[in-house]
Amino acid sequence: MSSVSAPSVQFFVLAKKDTPDLITSCFNAGRDGDQEAILVFTGELKARRYLQSAEWLTTETVAELQSAALLRWLVAAVDAGVDLVVIDPDRIHQQDGMPQNVMPLQDLLNGLGPAIRDLLTARDFSE
Repeated sequence: MSSVSAPSVQFFVLAKKDTPDLITSCFNAGRDGDQEAILVFTGELKARRYLQSAEWLTTETVAELQSAALLRWLVAAVDAGVDLVVIDPDRIHQQDGMPQNVMPLQDLLNGLGPAIRDLLTARDFSE
C-alpha cells in the first residue's frame, strides 16, 4: 500500500498568550450581532497586521495551525456553537464598518467532504 502525502497548508489564528493550550476568542457577528464568529487567516502577515491594528500584542499571539489541527479547531468551534468564520479579516476596515469575508462555519465543514473524496479517489492505493 502506498502512503498518501498531500502538501501541508498553514493557517493562522489569534490565540491567548502564555498558555500551553490553544485558546482563541469568539466575536459577535452577523447583521444583528447575535451570532458568534472565529477568525482564521490564510497568511501569517495578515494575522500579525490584525493583531497589531487591534492593539492586542500584550494578550494575544499568532498561532500556526497545519491542516489537521485547523480541522480539529473548526470542529471544536462548531461543537461549541460558533456560527461563522471570518476569513482574513482586516481590523482597520472592520473598525470603519466595512463588511468582512464571512462564511457559515457549518458550510465550510460541509464543503470539505467533496475535497476529501477527490483526494481519496484520485490516488492509486494498489501499489
